[in-house]
Amino acid sequence: MIVWQRIEGAIIAVMALVLLSLLPPQLPLFTPDLLLWLIVILFFVPDMSLIAYIGGPKLGAFFYNLMHLYPSGVAPFFVGLVFGNNIAVAAGVLMVAHVGAERAVGFGLKSSRGFKYTHLGKFGKDT
Repeated sequence: MIVWQRIEGAIIAVMALVLLSLLPPQLPLFTPDLLLWLIVILFFVPDMSLIAYIGGPKLGAFFYNLMHLYPSGVAPFFVGLVFGNNIAVAAGVLMVAHVGAERAVGFGLKSSRGFKYTHLGKFGKDT
């Protein structure tokens, strides 16, 4: 079961990156250099939720999981489509790609027991 979830994550990540490559750069903001930096920054936005672990594993897991659900990326994607905001569209696609990539490498949704406990199993040196 876990292997299939990891494969699913990899497929979703690849599909999201393919979708991103198909998006037309309609804003002057999207120069090739700036686009690359924007992609790198937006890809790691969901990991900013790790800051919540300062408040303990329960709070950290809540915010981490909130930012690492596929709908958290789909929402800005559709808002961007509706309002014609390419940055929101790109942010949504990159969030979905991020979540898929993390699931592919075994970083699943976190448990309130601790950061190393996920729905895909425990990870780290002592697993």
